[in-house]
Amino acid sequence: MASLDILKAALARGDRAGANRAIAGLLAADAPIGQAWRSLATLAMHHGEIDLALAAIERFVAASGGAVAARREQAVLLARAGRLEAAARVLAPLGDDPATAFARATLALDSGDVAAAGAQLRDLVSREPLAGAAWLALEAAGGIDTALGDRLLGLVADGFRAPPMARIAALNASGGVLHRRGDHDAAFAAFSSAAAEHRRIAPHDRAADTASAAAALNGFAAPAAGTRAGRAIFVTGLPRSGTTLIEQILTAHSAVAGGGELNLLRLVAQDAGGADAAAAARGDRAALAGLYDHLLTQRFGPAGRIVDKSLNVSRMLGLVDAVLPDSPVVWVRRDPLDCAWSCFRTHFDKGAHWSLDLGDIAHHMTLEDTLHARWAAALGDKLLTVDYAALVTDPAAQIARLLAHCGLAEESGPYAPHANRRAVTTASTLQVRQPIGRFGLGVAAPYRRHLDPFVDAYRA
Repeated sequence: MASLDILKAALARGDRAGANRAIAGLLAADAPIGQAWRSLATLAMHHGEIDLALAAIERFVAASGGAVAARREQAVLLARAGRLEAAARVLAPLGDDPATAFARATLALDSGDVAAAGAQLRDLVSREPLAGAAWLALEAAGGIDTALGDRLLGLVADGFRAPPMARIAALNASGGVLHRRGDHDAAFAAFSSAAAEHRRIAPHDRAADTASAAAALNGFAAPAAGTRAGRAIFVTGLPRSGTTLIEQILTAHSAVAGGGELNLLRLVAQDAGGADAAAAARGDRAALAGLYDHLLTQRFGPAGRIVDKSLNVSRMLGLVDAVLPDSPVVWVRRDPLDCAWSCFRTHFDKGAHWSLDLGDIAHHMTLEDTLHARWAAALGDKLLTVDYAALVTDPAAQIARLLAHCGLAEESGPYAPHANRRAVTTASTLQVRQPIGRFGLGVAAPYRRHLDPFVDAYRA
């Protein structure tokens, strides 16, 4: 089959665009490749080609005879593409097996229906007590009551005999239960155990982290001329620093169509041959800008500004400035100890392996501090630094600064971000649905004596 051979050849040489054309050819020919459509849907989604991915997953569902597992995968893909209502429609008739129940519950949680998510997750853990991810989602929804908390702690004490990632999720959830009960020593022990087990599976590479930070300003001389009115608004900062709150504020504006951890810059960097200004200078900047706009349009349609708060934007600001010079940048900063503790206790499904060790957190945060200082000096007024403490202490003043920096007109929505009903898929899903408050300040204080390894390494 010619298109399949073309696809294999394109993948072998790292030709993303060629692979996408081959997938489109297979779809146009309605190729009889059966279950292989699943892999093509995954590949197209990885390439940011949502239309191709959704068309391929439909072929996979058809090839499976409409099997529940295939339709559930279709729903998960729809949710990843931001089509939450369509995902809910696919899931609705699929029954109540554990995997489907979990998909339905997490979709409800991401959509802000905390009550429905909590009820579904409580039912799920009662039926499947070793479903670690369900316990963790239930803790995120604030729904582990005393009786269920006692049950989870008992299961953990008994070894929580489940696959490694399920056990790690349960350990994190048990840490949350203990934290809510005020047993901070036991909570820290639970979070530490989860981190240690996760670290054995996914160790952090400090050398690679250091090299990535060192290369970030390669080829950068001076900022390109820009208006700060570009379609994309880049929000960066460490995880748990307040970036989701900034995104929630901006997406509450009528001119902003959506946002998220889009991870589209990695595709632009792939085509450019690197993530820095030097790579952009070697490439076709207009083509790279067109690619990014195409990928945004796949997700959000052709209208409206978009908040891109993808991870590691700090390492790609040279590319951003060269290819998307009209894009404003917002960098959020939070008290280092609070941020470090929040990262350590948070279960990140992917990436952020530096968050699994207090010394690694200090190392990574130091790299980001250095990058912030260098980018703030290099980009000038293209980059706005927002202090999290200032934001939650005097939100009106900071939100006004934020809107002005992004070229957004004053309106009431951003000043009441908790009323913004968009989907939120990060660990901050509950926090940003509450009115802005100071509850995120000083969160590390009860754990201060446990955090000396971080403090010592960060000071050094």
